[in-house]
Amino acid sequence: DTPVDLRVKARKLDDHKRRGFHPVKNVQIGDFIMPLGIAALALAWKIGVNTPALEKGSTMTNNAVWQVLLVISLVLFGLLTILLVAKLALFPRKVWKEVVHPMKSNMC
Repeated sequence: DTPVDLRVKARKLDDHKRRGFHPVKNVQIGDFIMPLGIAALALAWKIGVNTPALEKGSTMTNNAVWQVLLVISLVLFGLLTILLVAKLALFPRKVWKEVVHPMKSNMC
């Protein structure tokens, strides 16, 4: 490594620290896939609980598991909705660019 390389690397690290983490700026429409996946897992678990083929005492016969998964997905969906509405209020052009972008709005 030359001194120039180290200087460039240090600048990149400092630049990353300056930007920081901004949840409103970084939320995307595609992030709504996460709570949908968790809700699908909760639905699959609920169907598994109601399957008579499972023997008693199985770990899948517990109703609390799918209910907790469903609550987690609802909380996550609500949080993402609030963040996206805030992003829409603060950065409407950024949201519009994301909606019309063919790769970023693959869910719509």
